[in-house]
Amino acid sequence: MGLASAGLLSGCQDKKTMTVVVPFAPGGGGDVLARLVLQPLGAEVGRAVVIMNRPGAGGNVGTRAVARITRGEGQFVYVTNGTLCVNKHLYGAEAGGEPFDPAARLQPVAAFTRMPLVMALKPGAIEGVTDYESLLAWGRAHPGKLACASAGVGTTSHMACALFSAMTGIALNHIPHAGGAAASKEVLAGRVPFFIDVAPNVLPLVRDGRLKALAVTSKSRSTLLPQTPALAELGLEAFDLYAWDGLAASKNVPGSDTALVHDAVNRILEKSEVRQRLQKLGAEPMPMSTADFAKFIQNEGPRWENLVVKFVRPAMK
Repeated sequence: MGLASAGLLSGCQDKKTMTVVVPFAPGGGGDVLARLVLQPLGAEVGRAVVIMNRPGAGGNVGTRAVARITRGEGQFVYVTNGTLCVNKHLYGAEAGGEPFDPAARLQPVAAFTRMPLVMALKPGAIEGVTDYESLLAWGRAHPGKLACASAGVGTTSHMACALFSAMTGIALNHIPHAGGAAASKEVLAGRVPFFIDVAPNVLPLVRDGRLKALAVTSKSRSTLLPQTPALAELGLEAFDLYAWDGLAASKNVPGSDTALVHDAVNRILEKSEVRQRLQKLGAEPMPMSTADFAKFIQNEGPRWENLVVKFVRPAMK
């Protein structure tokens, strides 16, 4: 450890705890992914890390609570493309009509992972539909009859279904559910033939043979499913969609602390046991500098806004 790092660590150890808010329910997909990176953090920074779940409103409750902190001890918050780039276009303004823009009211700290989505089919749900091409053919022959499950209105899963519908010209029957687990249950039962959802929700079902992976939504094939083609290979050249997560902090967290935490997160993401556990869940480590993460979030904003305006808002009317 260099002298500069040692100085930062010494200053960090003077404080009792570091609080990280996870704005999702305990045990859910977001909570599991967050804790895989956050649980080793205390040992890396020499400080007790308290992980606090504050779920509600798609992650807005906990995210807003941290974004509002301006005095006293600052806090960190687990963030996703949903909480930083999507929710502000789906939920109402704060009291007094002020738009809630967490990306502008938090400071980015460290990127965690990116998660491709997987299109998965329940074999036998539709007679004769066994692969991507036969799914397309059936959908075109039965406009409005091909059902696609999602993890809920406004989720990345929903937008993937909507984008797929728009790019193929197939009128899908979108069936939203209360989360990825509920959506997968309906697909496993054969009541909905397929869905597109983040890899952590789909991979276990594909690996044990209960569902068949037809495609991934990232621009190129995923290392998690190297034999499964990307939709871009299957004629949808512009299809490139993935979820991502990371860590941000309230504005009053000192730069020395955010730098220390950033470096610690990147070290954690390099640990082979952490990488293996993340990849098993369907998440690909995405370490980058704090400046690059801030730029990444800024670039992602318009892309997600476009998807919400085009595909989600009309469905909510």
